[in-house]
Amino acid sequence: MSGDLPPNMGLTFFVKLWYNNFARGKGDQSWVKRMDKNELRNGFKKYMQKRFPNDRNISSTISMAFFLERYGDEFGMDFERVLSDRIIPDSYRQKLAEYFEGSKNPRARASIYERSLRLLLEYLDGQPPIATTQPRTERKPLTANHTAFTVSVPRPTKQAIMEYLDKWMRLPGYTAQEDALQLLFQETFPCNTSLSEVLVKCSTLNDFYGTNIFRVFPLAKYIVSLNIDSRLTAGDPQLVNDISLGHGIKSKSGKELRLFSFASKYCSHHNPLDFPIFDSYVEKLLIHFRNADRFSSFRNDELRDYLVFKRVILDFRKTYHLQDFDLKQIDQYLWQLGKDVFPKQYGKREREDMAASHIEEVASNGYDDLNGVDI
Repeated sequence: MSGDLPPNMGLTFFVKLWYNNFARGKGDQSWVKRMDKNELRNGFKKYMQKRFPNDRNISSTISMAFFLERYGDEFGMDFERVLSDRIIPDSYRQKLAEYFEGSKNPRARASIYERSLRLLLEYLDGQPPIATTQPRTERKPLTANHTAFTVSVPRPTKQAIMEYLDKWMRLPGYTAQEDALQLLFQETFPCNTSLSEVLVKCSTLNDFYGTNIFRVFPLAKYIVSLNIDSRLTAGDPQLVNDISLGHGIKSKSGKELRLFSFASKYCSHHNPLDFPIFDSYVEKLLIHFRNADRFSSFRNDELRDYLVFKRVILDFRKTYHLQDFDLKQIDQYLWQLGKDVFPKQYGKREREDMAASHIEEVASNGYDDLNGVDI
């Protein structure tokens, strides 16, 4: 068995699991039928607590992982067969979506239930389970966020970053825009005490990045009220979180928008070495590399806490031995790589799946407008 011994399961249980899983072979369900399900639940819970120490929804994940045990007959599937074979039937997510039809975002909900079952199989197996009926020796490509779609992403190396930085210098539109923003934020209006100066910076940033903030004035007024200059110089990561909320700009439904990506850009253009930029391309890549190499521990939604996001970026740089590059260069590399990889690899169905996952995460965080995630 690869991977670590499931925590707190006991040697006897581990030996039984190894014998029945490998000595007798997959497909033999007798050992699954004899397994103490309470012991399995407890072991899975401790595994989840160790892997996701900040997750407050572990009990829900466990319940969703064992959903098929309770409703397998309705789905025409055998939970014990899934555990013994380590194979999630291709039709499981579709049947879940049909089961949840009528609820909010049934496809996103189905994706989360399926992922919970994947985590349970991963706990049993010590490595991510395959999701189709292909032979066990044929590994599927690494997934971007434990959903059905796959991407081929080159491993981060110094050479790869150098190539992308060279490519960046040959993008006249982007480099000219960056130069203009640097002139505006760091030389022309470096401070944030004048409302008119902050308003110019917010408007320019909104236009250059197309962040679709239709009421820039209250945002600029809010930024001035925060007295942010000393915190920008100090590289205080909490500042991004503070700017992203509290401005009073609301969605059509009346809930305040979380201008997280915009806030990271605003801080970054004042102090690019301490404030890496958050956007959807970087987010997808960090999730992909976490799943591929376990370079850092975080939940997907935690990336929208800037303290976590910056820690993950630093973990990324350290794990892949990229300390020769500053955070701005890492930022430029990740953005270009994400832009190259994801639009070309995802088809219409996969983009819909990603959107559904984002909708579910937005709902779980109390935001009902997707613009509150990526702008």
